[in-house]
Amino acid sequence: MRQTLAPLSGALLLSALAFAGCGGGSQVPATSAGPELIAPKPAPEARGAMTLNGGPANTTDLIAGKHYDAGDIEVTNDGDNLYVRYTLAAGWTMSEAHLYVGTSLPSKTAPGQFPYKVSNLGGVTEYTFTVPLSWECGTEIYLAAHAVVTDSSVGGAGTQTGWGFGPLAFKKAWGWFMTYSVEPVCELPEQTISFKVAHPYGSIAYFKTRFTGIGAGYSVMDNTDYAGWCVDLFHNITPGTQYTGKLYSSYDNNLPADLQDDDWDLVNYLLNHKQGTRDDIQKAIWYFIGGGTYPTSAAAQAMIADAQANGEGYVPPAGKITAVVVDPDQNVQITIIETVCDC
Repeated sequence: MRQTLAPLSGALLLSALAFAGCGGGSQVPATSAGPELIAPKPAPEARGAMTLNGGPANTTDLIAGKHYDAGDIEVTNDGDNLYVRYTLAAGWTMSEAHLYVGTSLPSKTAPGQFPYKVSNLGGVTEYTFTVPLSWECGTEIYLAAHAVVTDSSVGGAGTQTGWGFGPLAFKKAWGWFMTYSVEPVCELPEQTISFKVAHPYGSIAYFKTRFTGIGAGYSVMDNTDYAGWCVDLFHNITPGTQYTGKLYSSYDNNLPADLQDDDWDLVNYLLNHKQGTRDDIQKAIWYFIGGGTYPTSAAAQAMIADAQANGEGYVPPAGKITAVVVDPDQNVQITIIETVCDC
């Protein structure tokens, strides 16, 4: 999962920062005395806060008859509801669905006793349960998603019981519990906004970002300084220059392909558990997202180890920092800002 490319030297890194706000594309090779490099991570599928089967974001397989991949279960939330969507694979249909959702495991796993249920679906290929959201962001909840499904293809599996695959197997029957951390909801404008960066921002962050063109009612405001960090080592951004772009929550399940990364949860954990100087923090962020190497500073290494040990699936609790991605529509540095989103 971790990435390392050829690093910038310390002097070159500071020079690039001073003139461009964030690092540029110049690189120098690691020496034998430098930090040990590891293989670049594969192309990311998606960032995920859901503890399921290691698949993209918050999606897991719907397993029928213990052996058949009958489709997918996807879990998402907005500020009002939790959504659990069943999507059947080609050739499969669904006649019944049952769902358990709660902060503790139920004493019984009989689907008929689950609080959310629907029957006589008539062979649909998609269905979504909408559950009122009564938990703050960061709350871990348990789910058990059951379905009665039919494979009507020639020589197919026929009618089977299906369960969403998860990390917790039932004790007395076959099936699984999934876990999901309720995600923060960042209210962000869909329109293009303008922004400028200024460097330095004291010891608070690598730089500060200020926006215009956002308007009222969002998680980010106009004419306000936000702590900013680089997540793209190989492009420049010039302080004081006005740029345009779009804003995305790092927990957005529909991030553009070039912004998707399965380490956004670790970056959010890191932003809420900082150590050392702003340079230490920036190097630790670059290690996870943006093209950096394993840093030599003890504080940056400690943050990386802490995030690796405790940050998988991390979701900021109420009142804590969420990373918002600032995606420019010019060929310049992609950055993030720190803000607090609704829970």
